[in-house]
Amino acid sequence: MTVLQRQLETKLMEAADDPIVTLHVPGEEKPFRAMTVEEIEQAFPGTEAREARNEAAARLQSLQHKWVLTGWELGYTQACKEEVIADKLEWELAEALWRSSANSLDGVVAKLHSMVEMQDPDAFISDNPVPMLRSILADLVRINT
Repeated sequence: MTVLQRQLETKLMEAADDPIVTLHVPGEEKPFRAMTVEEIEQAFPGTEAREARNEAAARLQSLQHKWVLTGWELGYTQACKEEVIADKLEWELAEALWRSSANSLDGVVAKLHSMVEMQDPDAFISDNPVPMLRSILADLVRINT
C-alpha cells in the first residue's frame, strides 16, 4: 500500500499544484509560503491587509480544492486510507505474534523477522529489545528440549 500511495502521490504532484500560496509580505525580503488560512492571517494582520488576506485565502482554498479533487480522481485519497488500515493491521499482527510462543524454528524466525523489519519497533518493543530477545531465547530453549 505504501508503494501504491507513493506512486499515486507522485502522479498527484504532477497533476495539481501544491496547495500552498507564496506571499510577499510587506517589509519582508523573502517570500512566505502559507499552507493554512491561519498562516495567511498571521502574515497579513489588521484591517488594512484585508484585501490581500482575502485574495490569498481564496487562492489557497482553490488550490486545496483542486488538490483534494484530483487526489480523489487518481485514487490517492483512497490509497492513503487503505495504507492506514494496512499499517494498523500490520502492528496488530506483530503484537499478536509477540504474545504467542513459537513452536518451531519457523516461528522463531518470524519473530526475529518482525523485530528487524518493523519500521518503528519502539511502538511495542519500548527502548529495550531485551524482553523480546529473551522471549525468542525461551522459545528456542523450549523447542530444543
